[in-house]
Amino acid sequence: MNGYKQIRQRYLNGESQRSIAKSMGISRNTVKKYCEGENVPLERKTPEREDQYLLKTFLLSSLHTSKKMKQKA
Repeated sequence: MNGYKQIRQRYLNGESQRSIAKSMGISRNTVKKYCEGENVPLERKTPEREDQYLLKTFLLSSLHTSKKMKQKA
């Protein structure tokens, strides 16, 4: 978070994105995103894909098991 604040402050003080990136040793694309306020490090959300995948797998396996049990009965 400290780097984010530093980048924003330097940019708002008139320093170029290229100069900030070079002096901090980070990508110009990262500096650009931070300057535009696109990615705030603490506001990043973790993807929910794994949870969705696990739920889908569970539901499908339960459905499959249920169908097998009905066919045997």
